[in-house]
Amino acid sequence: LHIEAHSFPTRRSSDLFPSHDSDPRDKTVSYSDDQFSDKLVISAATPSVKGFQLGAILNGVGGTRYSFMVGGNKSLNGDFVLTNDLAFVFDPNNPSVPEPIRKGIQGLLDNPEVTESVKNYIRQNIGKVAERNGGVNPFYYTVDLRLTKDIKILSRTLSVSADCFNFMNLLDKAQGVSYNHGNINLVTMTGFDQTTKNYTYTVESGAGRKQSTAGGTPWRIQLGLRYAF
Repeated sequence: LHIEAHSFPTRRSSDLFPSHDSDPRDKTVSYSDDQFSDKLVISAATPSVKGFQLGAILNGVGGTRYSFMVGGNKSLNGDFVLTNDLAFVFDPNNPSVPEPIRKGIQGLLDNPEVTESVKNYIRQNIGKVAERNGGVNPFYYTVDLRLTKDIKILSRTLSVSADCFNFMNLLDKAQGVSYNHGNINLVTMTGFDQTTKNYTYTVESGAGRKQSTAGGTPWRIQLGLRYAF
């Protein structure tokens, strides 16, 4: 039986990664893009019984991070980079926020197809610029099985093996599937209102949906033969 568990500290990211809304040089210490809170690896194997041996590996990781970003074709903070502006999370209960935006944010919170990870990230940052890498992905794991059988042929050995990768997905299609997010465009900048001197936005209604987030590799079976001489 072999078990590993890891936890890694926070560190900074480079300048081209998600930046503060008003100053792209502002690198307030936050979670790095390759941050994760937990990693678990468990491997085990049974004793050989009549030439059969069963092995299993559980491999999981949790707490990877992502950010809410601003979509569009304009740089919000004037650094000429269109992919690194952190989004402002508008308050759906603030009457001063335009109604379409309020309805858009509330729609994400009410939508059962939006992951709890995204909803929590919204709730924790309402009324301010989203924390860089403040979104937390859930723990995700897979289980792989390997069954081997050694057959003696005179002084030689024939080894037969069967591997099942992502075994839990074989039992249940909803298992062994990750719903981990990368950076998400929460809002898209659509223009600038000269009257109010404010940027105009639309809320991305598809942000954080499970269907568009589901990932991982479906179950598969592999057979093998090895002849030792």
